[in-house]
Amino acid sequence: MRKMAILLALVAVVGLVTAGAFAAKAGGGKGTPKADILKGKVVEVKKDAAGKITTVVVEGKKPGAKTPEKIDVTVDDKTKVTVDGKDATLADLKADMTVEVTPSTGTATEIKAKTAAAPAHGKGTAAPAPGTGGGGVE
Repeated sequence: MRKMAILLALVAVVGLVTAGAFAAKAGGGKGTPKADILKGKVVEVKKDAAGKITTVVVEGKKPGAKTPEKIDVTVDDKTKVTVDGKDATLADLKADMTVEVTPSTGTATEIKAKTAAAPAHGKGTAAPAPGTGGGGVE
């Protein structure tokens, strides 16, 4: 009788451990692991013959890669797109936007894009020198 109780306890422990592992693999964990995100810049947005966007070419590093490369990211109608944190569409993606694509392989389920930062005020534009115009009296 004692052996049976020990055996049942052992089976219960193994069952709980295995169930936890299956739940984590089936999406029981929170969010996408950071290791499964492709980070880079949009190089090109490709359309099919009907004009539907099917691929976004990203120059970036796949998780674990040492050097950046051009990667064709497959997209579809279910791909969620945000630009600067706001809901957007695939058509809003433009070259030179920085992106985070989830997952890093297969069809993208989410693309988070950021536009290039606008230059700060006053940079690149010099004020006119005093006395060089402005219609003053001579």
